[in-house]
Amino acid sequence: MDDNPRPSKRARTTSSTPEDTTICAQKLSPIPPAQLMLALPSLLAHPPTHRLHTRSLYLSRFALRKALGLGQLELSEECRAWTELAEVGFKIGLDEPGTESEVERAITKALLITQKHPSLRLYRPQLTRLSARLSSHQHNPKLAQSILKRLLTHFLLPSDPPHVVYASHLAYITSLSSSSSSHPINATGPPSPQRQQTFTSNFKARGAIRDLHELATRNGHRSIELLALVLELKDLMHNGVWNDVGPSLSGVEDALGLGLEFRVDAVRVAAAASGADVNVEATGTVTDRSVVSGQGNAAKVDGMSSLEKVLVVHVLLIGVIYYTYIGDNTNAQTRMKKLHDLLDTDVLQAFGPHGIIDVPFPPSSSSSPSPALQIQATHPRLILALGFLISAIAKRDPVGRKPKRRIFAAEGVVVVDKELRKDVPVPVWAGGQDVQAYRARMGRVKADLVCELVGVAVTRSEFDEAEGHLAELVAHLRNCGLFSEYSARVSLHHAHLAHALGRDERASKCYKVAAHLSRRRVKTEVAPEGDDDDDGCEDAWVNTAARAGYLWLRIGVLSRAREAGATAESDSGCGSASRARTRTEEELEWDLLRREGEAVISECEGLGGTLQGIGKVISACLSSGFLQAKTHLRAALALSTGAQDNHLRALVLALVAAQYMHTSSEHAEAMLATAEQLGAGLGAVAKSGGGVGGGVGRETGGGGTGQEQVRKEKTGLGNAHLRLWIGERSLELKRRSGEDAAATKQAGINERLRHAVARVKKRKLVEVD
Repeated sequence: MDDNPRPSKRARTTSSTPEDTTICAQKLSPIPPAQLMLALPSLLAHPPTHRLHTRSLYLSRFALRKALGLGQLELSEECRAWTELAEVGFKIGLDEPGTESEVERAITKALLITQKHPSLRLYRPQLTRLSARLSSHQHNPKLAQSILKRLLTHFLLPSDPPHVVYASHLAYITSLSSSSSSHPINATGPPSPQRQQTFTSNFKARGAIRDLHELATRNGHRSIELLALVLELKDLMHNGVWNDVGPSLSGVEDALGLGLEFRVDAVRVAAAASGADVNVEATGTVTDRSVVSGQGNAAKVDGMSSLEKVLVVHVLLIGVIYYTYIGDNTNAQTRMKKLHDLLDTDVLQAFGPHGIIDVPFPPSSSSSPSPALQIQATHPRLILALGFLISAIAKRDPVGRKPKRRIFAAEGVVVVDKELRKDVPVPVWAGGQDVQAYRARMGRVKADLVCELVGVAVTRSEFDEAEGHLAELVAHLRNCGLFSEYSARVSLHHAHLAHALGRDERASKCYKVAAHLSRRRVKTEVAPEGDDDDDGCEDAWVNTAARAGYLWLRIGVLSRAREAGATAESDSGCGSASRARTRTEEELEWDLLRREGEAVISECEGLGGTLQGIGKVISACLSSGFLQAKTHLRAALALSTGAQDNHLRALVLALVAAQYMHTSSEHAEAMLATAEQLGAGLGAVAKSGGGVGGGVGRETGGGGTGQEQVRKEKTGLGNAHLRLWIGERSLELKRRSGEDAAATKQAGINERLRHAVARVKKRKLVEVD
């Protein structure tokens, strides 16, 4: 016998006869054709990645046209049909012939119905948003903002559902933010009418965000309050108002419960840097023992809502970018560590499968529960790719066997390539434009990652890898249709590569091209016919960097010419009249260079820590006084040290050492030793079996000892030009102090470095295999 027998089936209590089936069929009345047509769009809906998506859209439009043509719909159904017809038109695309006029007609018809019948007033906000979207497509942003503003001030009531009110506020903020161009607030030069209009739009957007924050505060909706704070922070950063980004970021971090933790980390880092044993609790800065001990942080995030988790991730991303931009490596690394800890957990689940977050509202005592507000945030797959990109940007130090900047960038390219091969997870109601926007963002992230690989290869004098990554970058940009956006940066990378290889003429041309492509546009400027795709795009940072690089190149060329002239003059013994004429021409060239450098140096001051440090170095080289140059170099050293930019720091240390060659030999020798160590670290080779990601020119086996020696000389010496300059000064100091053995050893090292420099010069003539 079975101890657990299968239960017996339930016995039938009634019998079904053909007569019963006939009676049931007679009770079911047929669906009217108009209502059937109205229900078809929801039944035929497919996501944009489905093979039948396009067919479903055209069938839905056909069904809605038929339903409206039959004339059998009630007013509510007719209003719904016109609204759905407009929405389907947006999904199909307004560039399709006849679609734009049909959408405009559908919105007008539906708005007329809602005006005549107050019971259908809840359709009005959605139709107004669709109308504003249509106006933006027709290049009339002022009309879009006007109708959205009128909706907020003259139509919506306090008794309306919260999700309707907040959705209208967010639509108005989006319209104001999208109408502002990419001109930064701190741009130099006289304000053009276009920039003045941009400033007005920025201030209006910030005012609309603050109105949303005040409304959420009055209603007691904390999630919307936090969202408004993050929106204001994003707007400040997007428009380059860097002076206000710091205070806004601190306020948002405090509101999200992150500020206390970061302040504790700052105290610990400061104590570690000073070598003092500081009791964090005794300082009075922190009172929460769980934060001091590092416990409870994960629990705080786990107890947050989905929207709060999403906002935390975005605030951390913005914080890393901001502190990296201003050159504060300590605060950037603190926030990046927190970001990595969150991304390693299940925080991405808060974004949902499509990046759409539901914001519920508590039910009020006088009304039924309000539907949740759905907010479109960044796609979770894009957040993962951005994590790699932000990490690569924040890791500025290129010194070492495996620089983290290259590791994060190389792994990020792999992740993005995998994501681009997958189907895009989008909701059913999304359109083809959403898929294209997702792929375009992923394409931009990959382009930025490859740019990081190019940058780290150039700084480490790995020229084969730099050329390979540049070719990969250009091919990717052409395939994605993004070359116009990145053409200035590509030209700047080519200029840096040519500058490092000693190709002065090519570097000069590339710097000029990069500056031209990233120049400031005026409203009346029209691109040459046929060159729209390659005319570049305005970028104040790239423009200033290109002009600073060109200025630095000219300083080097003039200094080299002056040294060569002095040597030739001493060898030939030419007359005093010829020497005076040569010096007069030289002084005129330097005066011209100083006048051109003033504008570049002033613009470097307002564009982040990296360019500010470069501006200080250029100021020191163009200064006529010793003390002024010393002051500028000291400031540049502080900036590069705080940003952990050891590539720039090695150059600054070498220049500072040159100031002490004849006044303090010990100090000069110590600085030269530090600069030499950094320069050697720029070419450190990974140990056997520990390959580094992104090695385009890496040997894969089968090479002889000659090829291995060539590779070692290419990648094992770092910045050979800088190290040779340092070695010559070190040799001079050692000979001056009578250290014969050390001088002989340094002479051998210098000889090896001269061979490396000669190889670079031959390489530009394609004489090295």
